[in-house]
Amino acid sequence: MSKTKDYYWTEAENAMSKAIDAVKGGWLIELAVNELKDKNYAWSLLGYDEFEDDLGDWLTDYISESINMQKLKYN
Repeated sequence: MSKTKDYYWTEAENAMSKAIDAVKGGWLIELAVNELKDKNYAWSLLGYDEFEDDLGDWLTDYISESINMQKLKYN
């Protein structure tokens, strides 16, 4: 993987991790999604398809699924 692609991938993953942690800490998903939508991250590297998905819906689903998977993993 090129250094540039790796940089943008890491940047998107870090932003998503911070949002997931914020939601687990009590933030509303909508607040986290709105904050992420205002940023210009390479969401396509995490699976977002701009031609098939709405960014807000995709971010909401991604955060929700991540939190649910972590709950299943640790229960």
